[in-house]
Amino acid sequence: MNIENQNDYKTLLSVLEKKSAGKDFIDFSSKIIKTEKQIIGVRTPELKKLAKEIFKDSHDTLFELGDNKFYEEVIIKGLVLCFHKESDYVFPRLKKLANCYDCWAEVDLTASLKCVKGNDQDFDFFCKLLESDKEFVVRLGVVGLMKFFINDYERVLSVLDGVKCDKYYVNMAIAWLISEILIKNSQNAPEIMQKIIKNHHFNNFIINKGIQKACESFRIDEKTKQELRKLKV
Repeated sequence: MNIENQNDYKTLLSVLEKKSAGKDFIDFSSKIIKTEKQIIGVRTPELKKLAKEIFKDSHDTLFELGDNKFYEEVIIKGLVLCFHKESDYVFPRLKKLANCYDCWAEVDLTASLKCVKGNDQDFDFFCKLLESDKEFVVRLGVVGLMKFFINDYERVLSVLDGVKCDKYYVNMAIAWLISEILIKNSQNAPEIMQKIIKNHHFNNFIINKGIQKACESFRIDEKTKQELRKLKV
């Protein structure tokens, strides 16, 4: 599906309207996603399929068209960027797109980037996002660090110490990241959690939610979960 001009973009919006799953799904999605944008009601598998079709054709103008008032058009743009393998192409467009994010789903669905190789340039990109005063731009930085740099978690935690945005979905993302660290290192999770509490400056909500989410995982045994729960603050 070519996106080369305004008419092509109008066609894209028409296609999205035709793929709507209806009012019940829109109402359900509104409760879960909590976006201020209009929701057309297209299911995620359909959005991913359409994004792949757009990626295969001419679409460079896609990111300059539209006013991003629909949730699905923002998701489509992010998903198309996920297919690209050149960070020099993706990062400037993703950073601009992220400025209109207003919900967790826009972040989490568009953070699986094929262009990320795990190098210092990639790390610096996500770190720069953490400096924003916009809740979901910062969340994108946190989720990106979690997805691609979790194995270097001490470096990641040091960077997250400097995050100034204290909003709910940022705190939840940091808690999610901490839980993934504990899950991936379940054999010494209590010791790691003790070090996190001692050496970093995360608030009580982040610490407790991170422990809670880790304890919800089947990859951590019950004995370790009991030890982790004792560390709640």
